[in-house]
Amino acid sequence: MSNACLKTSQSSTTLHVIVVGAGASGLSLAIELGRLHRGNAPEKKLKITIIEASSTVGGRVRTIRTANNDAIANSKFLSLTPSHQQEWKKRYEQFAPWPIPLGAEFVHGEECNPTILDRHGGRLTFKRDNDQPTEESEEGTRGAMSYVQDWEMDLVIDYSRKIPNLTVFADGQCFHWYDGNLTNPDQVLTGRQWSIFIRRAKKLWTQIHSTHEHDQRMTLEEFVACEYEGSSRAVNEQLCVLAILNAVYAVTAGTNSRLLGVKETSRQENLWPYGEKTFRLGGCYSELIDELLVELESFNDCPDVTVDIVTSTPVEEVSVKSNHLQVTASQDRSQYTCDCIGITVPLASLKRGILHFTGNCALPAQKQRAIQDIHALTGGKVHALMKWGVDLYNVQQIAYDRLRGIFICPLEDIKQIWFRWDDSSILATGFFVLDEDADKQWTDNFHIGESLKLLLISILSQIMSPDIFPTHSNGSPFLNFSAFDVYNWGNDNYVQGIYSSPSVRLGREEKSQYQALADPISNCIFFAGEHTHTEASATVQSALESGVRAAREIHQQLLLGEQQ
Repeated sequence: MSNACLKTSQSSTTLHVIVVGAGASGLSLAIELGRLHRGNAPEKKLKITIIEASSTVGGRVRTIRTANNDAIANSKFLSLTPSHQQEWKKRYEQFAPWPIPLGAEFVHGEECNPTILDRHGGRLTFKRDNDQPTEESEEGTRGAMSYVQDWEMDLVIDYSRKIPNLTVFADGQCFHWYDGNLTNPDQVLTGRQWSIFIRRAKKLWTQIHSTHEHDQRMTLEEFVACEYEGSSRAVNEQLCVLAILNAVYAVTAGTNSRLLGVKETSRQENLWPYGEKTFRLGGCYSELIDELLVELESFNDCPDVTVDIVTSTPVEEVSVKSNHLQVTASQDRSQYTCDCIGITVPLASLKRGILHFTGNCALPAQKQRAIQDIHALTGGKVHALMKWGVDLYNVQQIAYDRLRGIFICPLEDIKQIWFRWDDSSILATGFFVLDEDADKQWTDNFHIGESLKLLLISILSQIMSPDIFPTHSNGSPFLNFSAFDVYNWGNDNYVQGIYSSPSVRLGREEKSQYQALADPISNCIFFAGEHTHTEASATVQSALESGVRAAREIHQQLLLGEQQ
């Protein structure tokens, strides 16, 4: 399809851009495009219409605030967040006062700024409290770090990826990731030698991301098998080491050891652009979405740019009709005509063919291959609230320091668990990733929530001190939750998965595969989303940056169209 086939009338006074998807990349795209147009002394006005399939904005950056919602300024756009919608508030109000992050919760790297509010040297940067970009310190890190003035942040991973706050839970015992020793020196080491397994797993991972000459068709599972081939060590050790690597690295990447590519992982490790610290946000990115929406709404106060967000409108088709670029909604068949389109839907949605590109808008073969080759599995989170005096007793017996960081559970279906706490309660969050062949089973299994609840009870009963639990009549401790919830993104009709992962068999073509996902179609249909980032996918900041990149491409095309 050539640009000449599109009727963008020179007599028209308004350029119209449609953004499909109101996730982080879609909001970022709209903001950057509005800024560029407003700063270009335009002759024409710009209308941006963001069309979102679900009833809420934010995409997989979905946090439900259970307290202080009334303190948020009254706003049309802010009312579209899940914290202001009755279905979400009712489901999670029992978790008050904790914010419940169903999706993104961590900041991966200290050298990025998810707010995209300030720029420094052409890149995204942190903000100081005085709204000035921070400068590099002698150590090459950034000082006075804050996102929106005073976001609460909790360090999870420090420099050199040492991960000081990581604990491995296996066979009823907890081990420090850093040295492999028991976290409780009073315990007696029993069962399998997990201290040894942890050290060997760390050594193997160092080999993976410090070596460039890996077989491009090798998975993490195959790599471990090759390393143990001909070894006198027991098969049990190989399986345990693989289980640790799977829970720590593959699950974090949104996949498993049978799909995670060694060469692809090595490439992402060595090209990682954001720095080595990882933080957990106190507000779980809810401030980020608020900031983006407030800025978007502010465009409507200026004469050059208008922004509208249309929710509960799934887009079914992108096409050209009567030489006009057109978007068609699936439910009422309503149609939107525009000059350019930004597609920001998740990769999992593209893989399942929810959105159709027809006729001259058909996806090129290379883009279709990339959509199929790069994995985007399903997964989700479990949340459990334990209240002092109700579910827990003897507060003086709890060792909060032992609950810091992330607990890795290599032998369980819930692979990662972390905690938040205050004087009244403890909130536990668990993360799970599902195999592709398990998706339907988890979707159809009505009892999966109860199964995960029992599993989490079993794990927490061993991680936390038994002295804080109520007891049965026979004196044995038991644990229950004041609130419990499971959210599986595979059950979300408009997302249907988590994030993209370094998939095996991409090999040297990996960057070109991600580039194929980012490439526009005939300079009128543009793509953004974490899966279109060629260096660091699967993060909030990569989604935001992809939106900025797509906005600049659209802006250039609109300028070119005006010149022509």
